[in-house]
Amino acid sequence: MQRWLYILITLALFAVGAWLVASVSDKFNSFSKAPEENKKTSVPTQKEPGEQSFANEVFLLSEFFDENECKTVAQCDCCASDLFFLNSRQFVMVSRCLYNDTYFSGTYSITERNLALTFSQKSVVEKIKEETNEISYETAIHKISNIEFIIDFCHEHIKVHNSTIKEFTNGSKYDSKTATELLNSLKSNQVFKLLAT
Repeated sequence: MQRWLYILITLALFAVGAWLVASVSDKFNSFSKAPEENKKTSVPTQKEPGEQSFANEVFLLSEFFDENECKTVAQCDCCASDLFFLNSRQFVMVSRCLYNDTYFSGTYSITERNLALTFSQKSVVEKIKEETNEISYETAIHKISNIEFIIDFCHEHIKVHNSTIKEFTNGSKYDSKTATELLNSLKSNQVFKLLAT
């Protein structure tokens, strides 16, 4: 009787010991795998505003902004502008207004959360006669003040903001396909050559 009791106690202790070893082993394995699993599922960190590259990007500037879509909205014919970043230094801005678009150019710089536009003191107005579609250009030299924007995000989308000029309050990027089409159209336009001379 005592022998059977001894055997039962020994088996019970053995079973408890095996359970503890298995439990500790599982916890150790899950702990050791955690960094690898986290590595696989981690989301890439978002670039800081100052680390953004604007080269070959085009922004739409306007007073109105759709927070749900994270896009600038042009709600009238003469209340939006396109801001072209030709490379890592030069830009062209086009103030859109039906048949009288005005073109500006200059250089830009990005410092931390700030985008600064330095204008050349020249503008070109492209005039199109509605009746004949005849195009003419008027070049003017005048003082154009620098403009600064704050670089920010709307969700994961980059945006720019200006608090002093209503027409430039908000800016968001066009998609890459539209940006490429707009850049190609700009560079083939006669006004692009006039800006450079």
